[in-house]
Amino acid sequence: MGKARVFDKKNDKITTINLNKYFTDKESSKKLLPIIKQLPGQVLLEFAEKPVDFSYIEYHNDVDCSQRKAQNAHASWCSISFGDFEDTISEDDALFGTLTHEIGHYIDFNSDHPGLAYNAEVIALYKEECEAFVKYTSKEQQKYLDYFMFGLTSDPNQERIAEAHSILYSKEMPALNMRRYYFAQYFPRTMAAIMKLLLEEEGVDVK
Repeated sequence: MGKARVFDKKNDKITTINLNKYFTDKESSKKLLPIIKQLPGQVLLEFAEKPVDFSYIEYHNDVDCSQRKAQNAHASWCSISFGDFEDTISEDDALFGTLTHEIGHYIDFNSDHPGLAYNAEVIALYKEECEAFVKYTSKEQQKYLDYFMFGLTSDPNQERIAEAHSILYSKEMPALNMRRYYFAQYFPRTMAAIMKLLLEEEGVDVK
């Protein structure tokens, strides 16, 4: 079944969402529907309000992935290699982690007030915390966050928004613990500010 019943707190009603219409082909539906059904209700409600399509794409190259995303105005899906982590993450966990990341991009690009990635408060907090991170960590430690600080094939400001969404909803994945540790240890205020914006976009009351 490709339907989900979700309680819409904002409108105080149960909403039935037909998830089948969001897939570009049968292969994408087969791969991603079981994963999407695990998402929180407030995330699923985003799809009921704004256009979205999901594509399962067997790319193993970051450049190809970035080009595809640039060509697709909606949320695209890329099954990309996790590099050294590949053998320690199950396919379902990898799909869930990447899916929640891509949905972060989707929310950013379709924000009610566009430009979450360039929110002035977030940028100011990031610059301040980044200075301390670079000062007090080694190059070896910094490599865990390279993609989110100095991305060569994407905008690191946008990637931080997407990864914050992934951290917010993803399952525990030991292989990615160090990345998440450095975000939590050195960028706590940046990540808290981003997550607050994301939750507000998803209609969650944030005090």
